[in-house]
Amino acid sequence: MKNPFVLLLTATVLSTTLLGCSMGSKPVDVNEQAENVNKDLERLYSGQEKLKTEIGLYDAMARGIKYNIEKRDAVMNEMVAKGDIDLKALNLLPNVTASVYANGRDKEQYISGRSKATGAESLEPTQFEDEYTRTANLALSWNTLDAGLGYINTKGASDKARAVTERRRKVVQNIAQDIREAYWRAASAQLLDDHMNGMMASSKKLAKELEAAENKKSNQDIEHLLKLQKRIYDTMQDLMTERDRLATAHTELAALMGLPPSAKFRLADNESSMMSKDAIPSLKSDVKDLEVLALMIRPEMREHTLLKRVATRDIHKTVLETFPGVGGILAYNYDDNSFLDDESWMSASVGLTQNVMKIFSFPQRYNQSKNLDAQADMKRMAMTAAVLTQTNIAYTRYQLAQDRYDLLKSMAGVNRRIEDYAQTRKENAKDKNIVQDGELLAARMDSLLTRSRLQLAYAEGQNSFGRIVNSLGLDPLPPHVEDQSTEQLAKTIEKRFENMDGDTIASLLQKIREKTNLLDGNTGVASSLTTPSVAPQNVSVIVPKKKMSDNKEI
Repeated sequence: MKNPFVLLLTATVLSTTLLGCSMGSKPVDVNEQAENVNKDLERLYSGQEKLKTEIGLYDAMARGIKYNIEKRDAVMNEMVAKGDIDLKALNLLPNVTASVYANGRDKEQYISGRSKATGAESLEPTQFEDEYTRTANLALSWNTLDAGLGYINTKGASDKARAVTERRRKVVQNIAQDIREAYWRAASAQLLDDHMNGMMASSKKLAKELEAAENKKSNQDIEHLLKLQKRIYDTMQDLMTERDRLATAHTELAALMGLPPSAKFRLADNESSMMSKDAIPSLKSDVKDLEVLALMIRPEMREHTLLKRVATRDIHKTVLETFPGVGGILAYNYDDNSFLDDESWMSASVGLTQNVMKIFSFPQRYNQSKNLDAQADMKRMAMTAAVLTQTNIAYTRYQLAQDRYDLLKSMAGVNRRIEDYAQTRKENAKDKNIVQDGELLAARMDSLLTRSRLQLAYAEGQNSFGRIVNSLGLDPLPPHVEDQSTEQLAKTIEKRFENMDGDTIASLLQKIREKTNLLDGNTGVASSLTTPSVAPQNVSVIVPKKKMSDNKEI
């Protein structure tokens, strides 16, 4: 028989060579990329409900929450995070290992003995093991330290999964807000396009006629004709600027709803809904109350609370890792060696295991875990400051948007009366002339431009209300209803937003008053926001104690 060591060496060299040849990956080729593109495009817009002929705001929100790709990605992230909890929980269970071996030798094994006293051979060469044997082992092992660490890791995975759920909440809230903004901009663009095409054609035609009339008039009349032409062209330019600002709104809305960018649809809202008395949603709650509400329910704030839990629990984990673990093994063994009286037997062992380096590194690991815990506090405080700022900015923009809307609404009324006056003057004029036509068209163009700006102001008012809702962290849907049809979701969203100030916000504030003192003017958040009562936290706690060299640049 050949030397087994030569065979083993040859096999090792061959396997290493084969592994080395197969380690490198090949670049992405055209076929692979094309296959992925086809799969993605097929799945991206598949499985959606039929698109309605006209889409309202809440229909758009429902489709976005149900089909938007970012929301679907957030749901997948949540599923992965929840699956990690189950994987961490498995570490609490004992380890069960099984092994089966076939053993062989090229020569039979003989053992002899020698006397310690005389040095003479005391045992004839004796065989204790067959040339070929089969062995098997089934062992159950469990370590208290590993179980304790597994428990902490499972708790941490659970908190991280909850944090991912909060991120999903934020994604849904952002989708609803982005759709609100894109919807009203797209609605403004739709209304402008409906009136602008005919208006632009008439304007170009009349401008040409005014230019022709200019060449036939005296110097006294030319100035008026030139000013009228300039007014028409200036208004045309302003209208085109407004149209350019809104040109991408339809495509943006389609993408947010999970539709192809080229999808064709019309929006249900019209100009009369934008001109109604209570067009922009009202919000009567005090801004200080809204600050407290945002700090309590914003997904980012809740996420930082959960991450703080993880950081604090990691301190306990660091301490626990320093202690020895009590471990035990219970095993069933099998060996078909013919020289054994019993081919199978049970074995058990109990002992302590200790990673000595964990003891020596404990001070550094403990300080680092404390620093990470302090860092979690600092990040939460930074988010608190950001939430307060965002809430106040959103509230201010909401008030400004209402003022601008009211102003443009009055301007639109004036322009409408000017248009009516120009129309009446033309109808009552004894001598019909092109100047009257030009003044009437200019008045109509001014009226259209003001109405377009009014519609944009309305869109900004809606957007500013949505920003307040978003800054507070209010969900457009209650939990566990996203699997409903888009029609059902749209009704639920509409009901939720229609009663946002008088119902949802008021009930949440009432619960905060019942369970906390945060809305108490003497001891709550309001008092903390007016006069600082505590010294700033010493940030040196998050700086390593070890002195580090200064890196100076000249």
